[in-house]
Amino acid sequence: MSEGPLDAGRRGSVRRVVGGAFDATVGRVSHSVTEAAVDVTGATVEQVIEEIEPYLVEEAIPRIVDGVTPYLAQTVVPAILDDLTPRLVEDLLPRILNDLRPYLEAELVPAVVDGLVPHLNESVAPELIDALMPKIEQEIAPQLIESLMPMIEARVAPQLIESLMPMIEARVAPQLIDALMPRIEQEIAPQLVDALMPKIRSEVVPTIMDDIIDEPAVRDLIREQSQGLFLDAIEGFRGALADADTVVDRVGRHLLRRGPRPAQPTALALVLDQEADADTRPLRLAVADLAQTRAMWRELPVQPAPAGRSFTYGGAVTRLLALAIDVTVIGWVASQGLTTLINLLESFLGTLPGWFLAGASLLAASLIPIYLTLCCWAMGRTLGMAVTGLRVCTPDGRRPGFLRCVVRSWSLMLLLFIWLITGPVSVFDPKRRSLLDMLLHTEVRYSVPETQQRRHMRDALQKLREQAVRPDQPIHGGAPVQGPDGLPSGDA
Repeated sequence: MSEGPLDAGRRGSVRRVVGGAFDATVGRVSHSVTEAAVDVTGATVEQVIEEIEPYLVEEAIPRIVDGVTPYLAQTVVPAILDDLTPRLVEDLLPRILNDLRPYLEAELVPAVVDGLVPHLNESVAPELIDALMPKIEQEIAPQLIESLMPMIEARVAPQLIESLMPMIEARVAPQLIDALMPRIEQEIAPQLVDALMPKIRSEVVPTIMDDIIDEPAVRDLIREQSQGLFLDAIEGFRGALADADTVVDRVGRHLLRRGPRPAQPTALALVLDQEADADTRPLRLAVADLAQTRAMWRELPVQPAPAGRSFTYGGAVTRLLALAIDVTVIGWVASQGLTTLINLLESFLGTLPGWFLAGASLLAASLIPIYLTLCCWAMGRTLGMAVTGLRVCTPDGRRPGFLRCVVRSWSLMLLLFIWLITGPVSVFDPKRRSLLDMLLHTEVRYSVPETQQRRHMRDALQKLREQAVRPDQPIHGGAPVQGPDGLPSGDA
């Protein structure tokens, strides 16, 4: 390395300082030695050194250090560091760190941390947080939230909610509801209702009403409810007539010294798993499956009584009332029509001849059997039968043919007095048939709508459930006793 003028000057000054200090020291030592040699002939080297040591410590060495220090700091030390730094960084410093790591980790770092934590908590941390908070709120927090939000929504939030939900449901929610309920009831709910009521009245209620009105199920329900009320009233009237039939039949059989009419197997009993005679297999029928029920009923030797009735076949009171309704209604219509027609013709033609009036009267009287014929042939019932709950059929349950309906209707009207006289015959007949029905092989049976049969069966099932704890009180009678021909025994 080449030496510059500055280095040479520094070395010269160092030489002068060190030389001056050395010369002064040598002169002082020589003077001391001369004096010691002259004055104290037995002095030793140790005494000389003890004499010189204060001077060396107080004057000579400080002067040497003051003179040498600038040169060392500006020239020697940088040169030494330049030569030693690569070796320190590559070799010596890693070895020192490896040797010191256990000590640093075990003792020095914990001690430093324990010593710095109070200072950090009290001074550094608040200042650092105050200084960093604006930057964190404005820059770091939004970016951090934006980057973490997908993971929070997909993983953290569901797991957190799932783990916290039991505690929320068991503790937090009840306490929160109990605490908030008074305020909700007293303040929030009235305000909310007052604020929402105009919108509810103007928008929500009309929409709900429109949806309800347009809903087919709601329309069917309203129609069924309306029909149900009407059918309940009609069915109550029909049930009273059926009870009157039973009473009249019982009185007639008592007067004629006949025993009580044996009870028939009822449809309700069959639906409630009532077993029939051995000739007819046990029936286990569902309440809703009325089509299958009717098909199985038709296979029985004796048709079961419909739900709500004690017997299958119509009695005298119901049949006479149905006939009276038909005769009254059709007779009134025929008379009014005939009177109107005659008045109209007389207004145009004057007085009508007697033969025309007799023919018109005969035609009007013929309307009743014609009406009975057409209704029985087409529908199996007339208006009076529909009101009282009856239908006319053949023994196999079908509607009568046209010729049979004609003979039955005209015979009924022309020989009505004879049939009324022979009415007590129905008391002896197991099917409550009149003499006319016996001659024409027709029957008159009770007819109950399917909805009413379901209602009767549902009510009976409800009673069965209520009496389940009292098995000694059956809902209906036992199985009937039937004869070999399938008819109830005891009838002539």
